[in-house]
Amino acid sequence: MTESSMEQVELKIETAKAFIQRKKTLLKLMETPLFKELINENYFKEEASRLVMYKASPTVSSDPKEQYSIDRRIDAIGFLQQFFISVIAMGNQAEKTLHDDEQTRNELENEEQTA
Repeated sequence: MTESSMEQVELKIETAKAFIQRKKTLLKLMETPLFKELINENYFKEEASRLVMYKASPTVSSDPKEQYSIDRRIDAIGFLQQFFISVIAMGNQAEKTLHDDEQTRNELENEEQTA
């Protein structure tokens, strides 16, 4: 075993734990009534719907700059949702790999002790 191998495994474990903690934090936050109201209901649903309706209004539909601005705000809603999905997915993947990485670390430690 090289010290570099152990350092790499330790780094992978630390990174996995950070992703897992980030996922847990987000899930905990998502369960709060304030998050559900402000983000899920007001932002993801009501604001998205309002922007789509506003984009279709006659006063805005003829203004390319305003259309572009509305499109960016709609995109922002999607980007935030995608960020949340990504945090959860990376946390899920980290949970799957953490056990293997810890096992690899244990094997490297055992090799070091027998060498």
